[in-house]
Amino acid sequence: MPIISSNFNDIGSTGQIPNIIRIETNDSLATVQTVGYLNVLEKQGLPLAETSAALVGIGSGANKSTVWMALSKSGEDWSLTPTEIVSPSTAPYILKTPDAALPNAQAMSALATGIVKNETTTGTQSIATSNVDYQAADAGLISIAGLTTAADTMIYTTASDVYATTGLTAAGRDLLDDATAGDQLTTLGAQPVDAGLTSIAGLTTAADEMIYTTALDVYATTSLTETGRYIASTPSLETSGYILTSTGSGSAPTFQAAAAGGGVFVQTMATVTPAQMKDLFVTPHLIIAAPGANKFIKVQSVIFEVIFNSISYSGGSGDIAAAYGNFNNIVFQGVSDTTFAIGQNVLISVVLYDSANQITYPDTAINQGIYLAKDTANYTAGDSTVNVYSTYQIIDVAI
Repeated sequence: MPIISSNFNDIGSTGQIPNIIRIETNDSLATVQTVGYLNVLEKQGLPLAETSAALVGIGSGANKSTVWMALSKSGEDWSLTPTEIVSPSTAPYILKTPDAALPNAQAMSALATGIVKNETTTGTQSIATSNVDYQAADAGLISIAGLTTAADTMIYTTASDVYATTGLTAAGRDLLDDATAGDQLTTLGAQPVDAGLTSIAGLTTAADEMIYTTALDVYATTSLTETGRYIASTPSLETSGYILTSTGSGSAPTFQAAAAGGGVFVQTMATVTPAQMKDLFVTPHLIIAAPGANKFIKVQSVIFEVIFNSISYSGGSGDIAAAYGNFNNIVFQGVSDTTFAIGQNVLISVVLYDSANQITYPDTAINQGIYLAKDTANYTAGDSTVNVYSTYQIIDVAI
């Protein structure tokens, strides 16, 4: 039976319908409210009236509660409807002030002043701890809270605990997120610190000076005159034999051809590759450039430097000589082609062409370059480079 016990409190004469019914049950409140729940009492012959009230004890132990309920009837079924719930004195309560009649009650007046927090596991209230359970009031945080921000802004201090905003561009963020000063220089595209540049930055300069090194990454200054600037800024001339000449008037010097009759010797070096050496009969190789109109080259000496590789020159036939434009106007006596068959590094000094201690310079030598040529047939083998060193003068025949 869901109803454990019931009794009727008669008020007035015996046999009258009771005013109060007391019911004890282990059922839940929802079950007690089920239509027809009290029909069992009526079947037992107990008088029920819709004017009666029921005090219903629901549940057991610490979870037991008492509910005032009203009786109602629909057809043949009796029902109970709650009118007031009366909780047991042993239930936990939160009170403004202590009450000895409620042993599990917690009085708010017993707590210290502050923010009340609830322990979810026990239901016990206590005062929250500043900076542990909540952020304490702070002047700096209050200042930040009062700011109005927008996209691409950052906060900064204008005084102690006083904050303001300023713009922060994408470029600024790229710089701020760099881990090192070197990374920031890379982001900026700046030149890292360099000892040489630091030395240059420490110099004191004046007009007509240049810088030069006195040691590794150590710079100093020296004078640079107009003549010096001219020499430094003038590219090499294509015409050999020209010399830097001053007019004596204080103006910058210029490159001029050597005076008539020579007197100024020029040395030059021409490199002849293995491929060019093996093609000298078909394609003579230029070793001294043409001097210009009304001038010819007077050769003083010629030296061959053979840088042996692995194969000596062989095959073909005929001498090797230097000539003005063609093999007929030779400068020195021909060198036998076997001279270059030596399988080692060697220097070969040649004898200038001389007939009875006289050298004849034909008109065809005017404004002609000097070529290295072979007079009969090309070499067929050889892989050594040959450097040709020539010492000569430029003669002006128009003077």
